[in-house]
Amino acid sequence: MMFSLVNGITQKKNQTKVTLTITPNFELLIPGKKQPVAALNILPHRIVFLDQLGYEIVFEQKDQQFYYFDEAEDAVYEIFKHI
Repeated sequence: MMFSLVNGITQKKNQTKVTLTITPNFELLIPGKKQPVAALNILPHRIVFLDQLGYEIVFEQKDQQFYYFDEAEDAVYEIFKHI
């Protein structure tokens, strides 16, 4: 699955797009670079990764929308799935 994360959603002028990829083997690539994470919990609507510092990185689908939560930054981002 490929996703685009728009960083700074509330600041329209300073938006930065980042491509996130979750491989079929549940590896996390940001942007295209394998991240040192472990898949902690895999559900049909939610995937939780644990980074090397012990923080959770969560991808979640609510209704038809996708979200990315980064515990280290204490931030939630809306993400857009590439089809």
